[in-house]
Amino acid sequence: EWRDQLGDTQADVSGTLKITGIPKSMSGVADLRFGQGRLGGEPLQNLTAHATFSGSTVNVDKVDVNFNAGHLIGSGKFDTETKVFEVIASGDRVQLDRLEAFASRPNLPKLAGIASIKSLKASGVFTDVSTYQISFDAESNDVTIDGHSAGAVTLIGRTENKQLNVTFTTTGLLGAQAQVVTARVDLSNEKLPATIESTITSADLTQVFKILLPESDVIVSGRATGTLKLSGNLMSENEQGEESFSLRGLTGTATFTELSVKAQDVALSAAGPVVIDFRPNEISFHATQFTGPGTDVTLQGVVATAPAGHNSLEVKGRVNLRILSGVSPDIFSSGFADLAINVGGTYENQRVTGRASVGGASISVLLGDQRITLANLQGVVIFNARQAQIEKLEGTLGGGKVTATGGAQLAGFSVSQFLFNIRGDKVTLDYPQDFRSTVTADLELRGNQKIQFIRGNVQVHRTEYTKDIELADLINQRPQPSIEEGGEFKFAETAVFDKLRVEGRNALIMRNNLGDVVASLSVELNGPVKEPIIEGRITATRGTLNFRNNPYEITRGLVYFPARRGADPTLSIEAQAVIRGYRVTTSIEGPLSQPQTNVSSEPALPQADVVSLILTGTLSSTDTSTSVLAQSGLGTAASVLTDALINAPISRATNKLFGLNRLEISPVVAGAGSTPTARLTAARRISKDLTVTYSTNIASDPNMVFLVEYRLSNRMSFVAEYQQGSTRNLSTRNNNYSFEIRFRKRF
Repeated sequence: EWRDQLGDTQADVSGTLKITGIPKSMSGVADLRFGQGRLGGEPLQNLTAHATFSGSTVNVDKVDVNFNAGHLIGSGKFDTETKVFEVIASGDRVQLDRLEAFASRPNLPKLAGIASIKSLKASGVFTDVSTYQISFDAESNDVTIDGHSAGAVTLIGRTENKQLNVTFTTTGLLGAQAQVVTARVDLSNEKLPATIESTITSADLTQVFKILLPESDVIVSGRATGTLKLSGNLMSENEQGEESFSLRGLTGTATFTELSVKAQDVALSAAGPVVIDFRPNEISFHATQFTGPGTDVTLQGVVATAPAGHNSLEVKGRVNLRILSGVSPDIFSSGFADLAINVGGTYENQRVTGRASVGGASISVLLGDQRITLANLQGVVIFNARQAQIEKLEGTLGGGKVTATGGAQLAGFSVSQFLFNIRGDKVTLDYPQDFRSTVTADLELRGNQKIQFIRGNVQVHRTEYTKDIELADLINQRPQPSIEEGGEFKFAETAVFDKLRVEGRNALIMRNNLGDVVASLSVELNGPVKEPIIEGRITATRGTLNFRNNPYEITRGLVYFPARRGADPTLSIEAQAVIRGYRVTTSIEGPLSQPQTNVSSEPALPQADVVSLILTGTLSSTDTSTSVLAQSGLGTAASVLTDALINAPISRATNKLFGLNRLEISPVVAGAGSTPTARLTAARRISKDLTVTYSTNIASDPNMVFLVEYRLSNRMSFVAEYQQGSTRNLSTRNNNYSFEIRFRKRF
């Protein structure tokens, strides 16, 4: 491997190379300069080297190398006959990830950071390790392992009496307190027997868990106090029967007198000393019990770490499900799960089996300003090293029953992909916002951690909207506050609707100040959950709409949603009302942003009179020469604004104080020759079918009206009316009394 790496060298070379008398009577000099290229597979900026040759000795006066990954300076000498060598070197800006590349161990954690080699000295006979004299001093202040900070490290080594003593100090990986590991290697023995020792004092394990659980969103921390002692030969026989350097020959014991782990707000601590034995190819855990609030877990067995190792690990006990609350600040869980995990087989063929069962558990999720709670969870999940399968899972949500089946493929401690089938029967939710919905859903949820697809069918039994809507509130609308923490729930950011059908026959109900409407819906949702594309229609089947306190019976109502992002819904709505004996028909057609409105009446009236009836409840007395468009437009604007800003607040107040259902001030925008005025109207609904109304102008010509209306049905009503005629028009009699029977029949 080293030969292959050194063979990957390519650069422009210039200088002088003159050597004679190889190998025992050498004479000459080498003065070389390398330009940009590669050296041993590493990107090279430049290199300069100078060496002299005398007899069997090579003296390297100086080597100065600038890699992309660091800067090294060195000198030394080597005798080709006696094999005596001497090396002196130093370096800076050395990138640790490139040093790791030389190890050719892709399974090792990814090491990164910038190191400084203050000094490196080595001498002795190359073929006799017992003659080596080695000293080194290196440090790094920004080491990371798999992208997580490991703090600062120092590595110091000295050789005394053929013993290489190494001190490794880390600050940050195990907390602010420095933790020291010492090693002693006996260079006098060709097997290089070594002893490694460490005393760990109140070490913070937070960063260690981040490295061990890189894909987990659960915040795991812990503390440890104990001792570590390993011993064995560093030179051992590999699979090919060759002597090679390896740590596999080390055996020993780690004993922790204190070991605690905290996952989110669930704390676990060892009930006694934790003893771990290290053997060639295996790690053995003595029986250990971990306890905490609602948690009691026992761990015991062996884990294979290299070929020829065997697994026999067992984990069993009860776990507090509050640990799942660490997945997201918007998830809350309670209850308990019984676990049973077994690891068997060999290092080459590991077998993991397990079973988790829950009973009486609950999980709550915050979505926007909604809290959705899945309660009374009962279920069993079985799993192995590669997948997890739901054997049974059911619970209740909003008074309905929810069941789930399916499974997931696992990659270590994370989920690589999943497929779940979820069914909810007559589930009631406060969703969407301000709605109360009861649905039966049959959904398929599949995907991975980056994207999730939701498809299936939702049958809406009833979804009711009862919140009043005021024009002033719409004008002054502000974004709704959210009770979610830390931004949006991650699932809402990555989930996608995939042909999700939503159907409901006579299921959409609106009961508020705008009316009483029953509608059916049939839509399909596609695209991101946050901004889906909605295609389909909502059809009003019956109901009334209220405008200016007049009920309009819906004769046709359709809202169509085109299958385009950001497209306007298309409206097709027709409603009828009886105002002062006239049946007024209003229709709205076209896109929501630019609808076309048409009004008509039976018997037929001029357009201005129909508009006046709708807005003021009276016929227009405008001069026919006045522009109908200008009059009706100005009247509409004045009426709508007056209704939103004056009448609505007054009506709410008088309804509470005096029991009036209607109290409003309506502007009367007249034509040429007439004086603009306003009209005061007060009404009280005695019962569902009996209404009393009083109306008068706020001017010198009151034109007072007192009206009692009783409706037998939507086709027949009785009206008794007293109307004071105009005091300015002498041809009109005052004190006009009338009694009407209104009957409607369509031919």
